[in-house]
Order: sequence, then C-alpha cells, then structure tokens
Amino acid sequence: MNALRPKDPRNQAGLTLIEILIVMLLVAIVMGVVVVNIGGIFTARLNKATGKLSAMTRYTYNQATLKGQIYRLAINIDSGTYVIEEVEEPQRCPDLGEGFRQAKREDGKDQDDESFKWVGKEFTDMRVRKEKLPDSLHFGGVMKVGDKEPVTEGEVYIYFFPDGTAEKAFIWITDGEDIWTVEIRRLLGTGRVYKEELEARDFTKR
Repeated sequence: MNALRPKDPRNQAGLTLIEILIVMLLVAIVMGVVVVNIGGIFTARLNKATGKLSAMTRYTYNQATLKGQIYRLAINIDSGTYVIEEVEEPQRCPDLGEGFRQAKREDGKDQDDESFKWVGKEFTDMRVRKEKLPDSLHFGGVMKVGDKEPVTEGEVYIYFFPDGTAEKAFIWITDGEDIWTVEIRRLLGTGRVYKEELEARDFTKR
C-alpha cells in the first residue's frame, strides 16, 4: 500500500489571484452595463417628457391665436401634472399682452389682487388631455416674467394671448440628477428644450 502523498498547495481548493481579478473584471463590466442602461432610460424619459411639454405649449399658443381667446398652461408642481385651460377674461382688463401684470383696475388695485383673478376651466379636446410626468421625474421649478426667483411648489399659470404673445417662462424638469429646461418664448409661444439647466439669473438675458 502506497503512503499518502502530501497535497500540492497549488491543487488546493480556492481562488487564485488571477481568478479573483477575472471575477472582479466581470462584475465591473456587468455593473457598467447596468448603469449605462439605467442612465439611458432616465435620459429617454426626460427627452419624452420635455418634448411632450414643448408640444403642449405650442398647441396652447395655436389655440389662443386661432380662436382669439386667452389660454393658459396650468402646471401643478407638487403633483407633476399640467393641463390647458380656457381663461375667462377679467372685467376692465385694458391689456391682453405681456404687460397685463402691470395693468390697473379702475379702483387702482393691481390685477394680482385677490379680488381680480383670472379664472380658467379645463380645456377639453380629443387631441389633448391632462398630462402627468413619469414617477421618476418631477418639476424642479417654474419661473415667469415678474418672478424674482423660481416657484418650486403649488400651481403656476403660463398665459398665451390672442395677439400672438405668451408669457416668457423657464420650466425645469429633473430626474434627481440631470435637469433639463423648457423655455417658452414670448413671441413664438414655442417650448424650446435645452438638455441642461438654464440658470434663473440668465432669465432676463435671453
């Protein structure tokens, strides 16, 4: 009977340094693919959400000019929803353009006074409905003419007028990391999408 030979340490169970490095490399590759895919999903969602909002602003602008009526885009920052509303023109309103905020009532009060509100009702059309951002996205804020800083909660109204003008505005949409901006231009009424965060301090410069 042959005596037992001592085991060769090279044949013992376990991972060698090279095997460990290979495993680590494979894990890194898999994690990299997962991160890229997740980032691509978020980018696609941002692209779709900002594109849809941009199209909605254009549609609102067209309705105002074609029908000769005031419309507004009502954005609820808290719920992440937005909808087109028809606006009932306030009495004694001398201005239908961008200067409506500075116009005065006959009694001398500002139009922003609580007793002088613009009343809107949801616009019903087969081609548009209330929209909601995907759960992974939310409004980072909205800034309009006359605002000193972005509004980050509550409801915001952006007006579109029959004379072909609209309230200039920045609308920020974010997934928590990336922030994209939709700019509503005063004369064109279109929502231009920027795949970056436009600074609030640059609002009056554009």
